[in-house]
Amino acid sequence: MPTTTPVHTLHELNDRFRHDIIGHGSSVPPIPGRLVITRGIAALPLGDQLHILHQVQTFSDFTEANDPHGEHACASFPFRHHTMMWKIEYYNDDLTADSEDPLNLEQTHRVLTIMFSHEY
Repeated sequence: MPTTTPVHTLHELNDRFRHDIIGHGSSVPPIPGRLVITRGIAALPLGDQLHILHQVQTFSDFTEANDPHGEHACASFPFRHHTMMWKIEYYNDDLTADSEDPLNLEQTHRVLTIMFSHEY
């Protein structure tokens, strides 16, 4: 369990991180993290990659079934004849272990991975 009193909820931080992952000039300081794509995604044409990234950034169809913990940290969606998946994981600042408190931006580095569901 988080050890700090949340100023934001986990899903708000994850949504903000996802929306701003490639920098949209937000006036709010960025949430520390990085974007990772699998080899399967990297092999797609750039236009497809950008379309998939846009789908991840704008995803909002969270339900009890696909977001049981309410974190907005994982989801899937169709793309052509495939199922795409994305997930956010919480690491400590040097990426050597899980974050002890994902609500604490000073000690958490988020990693957003985008993949085909069969690559999971």
